[in-house]
Amino acid sequence: MLTNLKLNVATSFEDHGIEVREVWQKGNPKFVWQIIRAVRSIPNLKLIHLQHEFNQFGSIFTLPLIPILLWFLHFILRKKVVITYHEVAGRELLNPELAENFLLPVPQCVARILFRLYYRITSFAANELLVQHTKFRGILRDEMNIKKSIEILPIGTEDQINLSDRASSREKFAILPDERVLLFFGTLDWRKGLNILIDAFEALPSPMYRLIIGGGQPVRIKHRPEYQEWYAGISEKIAQNKKITQIGFVSDEDIPALFAACDLVVLPYVVPQMVSAVLNHAASYERPVIGSEAFKGHADPLILFKADTKSLTEKILWSFDGHEQELLDYARRYKVENSWTRSAAILTGSYAHILTLEQTQAKDT
Repeated sequence: MLTNLKLNVATSFEDHGIEVREVWQKGNPKFVWQIIRAVRSIPNLKLIHLQHEFNQFGSIFTLPLIPILLWFLHFILRKKVVITYHEVAGRELLNPELAENFLLPVPQCVARILFRLYYRITSFAANELLVQHTKFRGILRDEMNIKKSIEILPIGTEDQINLSDRASSREKFAILPDERVLLFFGTLDWRKGLNILIDAFEALPSPMYRLIIGGGQPVRIKHRPEYQEWYAGISEKIAQNKKITQIGFVSDEDIPALFAACDLVVLPYVVPQMVSAVLNHAASYERPVIGSEAFKGHADPLILFKADTKSLTEKILWSFDGHEQELLDYARRYKVENSWTRSAAILTGSYAHILTLEQTQAKDT
């Protein structure tokens, strides 16, 4: 696995039997050369799988370099390439109301053309395309006019994960025994509805509620004046409420304890969500979870609420009014039904198909 540098020094280590090499610097245009150099240092490497996210390599201005990287790997170094698009920006996300809040550097009509061109160029350098929901496949086929085979690779839950001890985890985060802890986890972005959650939290009647916010600012837009204004308003509300704790970026080592310490994970998103790593985290760590109607069609209606302050306040009160076990049962059921082993089987099959096809073509020639 090739990943970004954590301490600006190239290093390698083993994680659960997987060799991890930290080789490229996020936000630095040299990431293209750094990855190419790392790939060339592994002579037996035949297949490369890019986990694609728009902010993966830095700001939006790094996006034009991703097609260059993919084309070089595929057409110059002759590597087999698989791309998993973690999100697909179609018409629904680029409607006038939402597009304005994405802080895109170009008008909405231009953005649609550029996204279509981007998906077509990047997909041309791939042997196989993977997406995490059938809706994403539909967008690529119908809106982006991509003809290649597109397989569904769901985000898998960790069904064999070690759960942290709840008592010691609550002690770690200085949580009192009778406090009811809400957890917001993930990027501090307007799309995640953090402002709605803070307003709903302040409307709760009991002083025994506590809100923990874990996550950092989005790399793509954190320097934009519009985002800084939004974040300043959020930060001011957090600073004024002693029952809200913002812990910033959460390391992988601390994630299990953080989820074990909370009573309810809240996903107040305002943008449609077909997949969610945070929902998978909540299920994997077996914590009760509620989410906005942005998850409609993906999550059980049991957990849903309208993405406004009043509805969220009512849903939180409902959750603690004898429904904790019901929500916990749903999380555990979701964990089993969406196990990573299913996704692993799909991915292994894709790799085997690509490499077997290569061997067959080599024999034919």
